[in-house]
Amino acid sequence: MGLFDNLKAQATQLAKDAGQQALEAVAEAKANADAAKAEKKAAAEARGKKVASFEADKQKFTLYEHTIDKDGEEQPLTDVTVRLEAGEELQSRVTATRVALLGAFALAAKKKSGGTKFLTVEGPEFMWGAEVDRKSIKDAQKFMVAVNNQVKKNH
Repeated sequence: MGLFDNLKAQATQLAKDAGQQALEAVAEAKANADAAKAEKKAAAEARGKKVASFEADKQKFTLYEHTIDKDGEEQPLTDVTVRLEAGEELQSRVTATRVALLGAFALAAKKKSGGTKFLTVEGPEFMWGAEVDRKSIKDAQKFMVAVNNQVKKNH
């Protein structure tokens, strides 16, 4: 065998190796995609179907059969309560824990007046709140009822 034949044989082997590596990379990528798809499907099954949603104060709340989500933060529906409260009512319920959870929102609640309403979503490990403008109060009430009914349904 001559030098040219050796180089040709090496080039052929390198091409085969590169092709095999490419096939392995494609197979690994497909397996990863399949695993991610299965994980996403399992998460969707765990949360259940979408029941209702509501947007207020640049925040989106989504109710599913078994969970509730606010801007991508998902929590189980276990022991969740939703309220629509006037700012004064909310202030009267503010405790040190709520101040820690709500931060400036808890302190600002006292300053709000003139029909301002707040949607609060409370669970064992979290509390979310959003200011609801007057035009959205009926939608907030519908969302509140949907969440509270879904919580009862899950018990």
